Amino acid sequence: SRWGNFKAAQSGERHCGVATGIEFPNFHYGVDVECAPVLDARGFVFEQQLVERYFQTIWAAAGVSLSCETIAVQACEDLYALILADNPSVVIQRMRVRLSADPGGADVTFEKEF
Repeated sequence: SRWGNFKAAQSGERHCGVATGIEFPNFHYGVDVECAPVLDARGFVFEQQLVERYFQTIWAAAGVSLSCETIAVQACEDLYALILADNPSVVIQRMRVRLSADPGGADVTFEKEF
């Protein structure tokens, strides 16, 4: 599991989160990956910093103009590809991506089996 936060500008009518008037609201994510324990040369299944870098570079840099649901689905697909690029031998069985925005009160979880 890997979890963290990022700040991003919001735009559009259907963006993730209900905050208005906050220039860069805080978003929270969690990613769970279930996979066979196929270790790479470093002794890792995959580099978990990939998850942090993904959310910081893709969503924090670009801003959020999509729903939390759409972002969770996209993140699952993108992270699957990034993890396989990092360790082509890993066999991912299932991935869950959770996402919420401040102020809290709701979150969304997308789960996919591979």
